[in-house]
Amino acid sequence: MSVGLYLREARLAAGYSVEEIAAKTRIRAELIRDLELEKFELCGGNAYARAHIRTIGQLINANVDLLIREFEATTGEQNRPMIDLLSENNATALNPQRAMPKITYKFMASSAAVIVGLMILVPTASSLFKSTAKSAHPAKVSIAAKTNSQTKNQFTTQPAPTSAGNLVISAVNGTSWVAVTDQSGANLFTGKISNGQVQSFDASQLINVTLGNSGALSITVNGKSLGVLGAVGEVKYLQFGPGAASPVTAG
Repeated sequence: MSVGLYLREARLAAGYSVEEIAAKTRIRAELIRDLELEKFELCGGNAYARAHIRTIGQLINANVDLLIREFEATTGEQNRPMIDLLSENNATALNPQRAMPKITYKFMASSAAVIVGLMILVPTASSLFKSTAKSAHPAKVSIAAKTNSQTKNQFTTQPAPTSAGNLVISAVNGTSWVAVTDQSGANLFTGKISNGQVQSFDASQLINVTLGNSGALSITVNGKSLGVLGAVGEVKYLQFGPGAASPVTAG
């Protein structure tokens, strides 16, 4: 049985209309109809379609694992890595490469002239300054040295405080692709975290986190474990730090 037909029959068997499913899942009714017609490309891409199918399947008590297997077999994505799927659906933006400025011969010649001039002027000026300072202010130099010595004896250097807001992502049930950006969209981390590996981030400022397989990861914030925040294969979009919104699932 196809994915779309199975979804429709399971929905009808559970006694739900499309509008009732939309109200309970916050998935637009048009998208639900597209899924039942297997128009997955209209759902924003296969990663989003997969998440919608999982959400609807759980609500109508369908066999979610069977639905996902049939979906991946239909779309031919059983063997594609998670990073490709998320990149295809704009889950993370790649940083554009900055173009190197063009350096002209005129610019190089001007720079060389400035450097040569500085090499001549700086040692001369430095020598004159040292000679004048030594003859005019010998007492001040001695007093300053004594003051610095006394200051060192009175005060000790204190270690810098450790930044608060630590976020720790641990792979506890397999491998997941993870993307982390700051609030301006700058990339902080993009890659896979395999079973047993740990990645730490500073969440003292707002950061955005995308988990490709949230069921494989355990989240800890400021020493407090939040546990596993999703199912195996489920995409999660989360925020941590000041001003963070509530965790948002894909779709």
